This record gives sequence, structure tokens and C-alpha cells, in this order.
Amino acid sequence: MQKLGYANSVIYVAPDSLDDLAGPESGVIELPRTIYWGPEKVVDLEDPVDVQRMYQALVRIGTVAEQVRWLNRPLLITAWPTLVLPARTSQLWESRFPELA
Repeated sequence: MQKLGYANSVIYVAPDSLDDLAGPESGVIELPRTIYWGPEKVVDLEDPVDVQRMYQALVRIGTVAEQVRWLNRPLLITAWPTLVLPARTSQLWESRFPELA
């Protein structure tokens, strides 16, 4: 019997299209704690580190509705190479959206 670890039991989701991503492109936003529980819940979209942390959280644990609401297509494409994600998450998104690979 093969044991499945936590990383293999998590279900990751992604929107149908990157064009569905309607999130803000700039400014300072406040995210719900259910998505972003870092030391600050305020994210400055001009700060690459803030964008990286926010986008990592949304790609890993966000629902499709949350991803569509908060992620922005151009920001995601720019930030993608810096995101630290589980391998299965990266594989899902890159197989669905070749422009991220």
C-alpha cells in the first residue's frame, strides 16, 4: 500500500482562462485573512515581494472565484518565475496556461 503525503492529497484549482483574471493591477489592497495571513493583510501591488507572497497564496490555496477576483493576468505572468509553489501546483497551471511555462 502506497502512502500519500499531504502534498499529494491537496486539490489545487485554476481558472479556465488567464483572461478571466480580473484582479487589480496597481494600488494597495486589503485581502481577507482566509487568503493572506502574513504579518500584514495589506498588499502593495507596486512591491514585488508583496505581489509574490499574495500570488503564491492565491495560486496555492485560493478558490477559482478568489483567483479570478484578486489575480491580474499581466501581474501573474510577470511574477510567475518568482513564485515558490508545490510542483503539482506549477504543473497544473503551466499545463493549462503554456505562457507561464
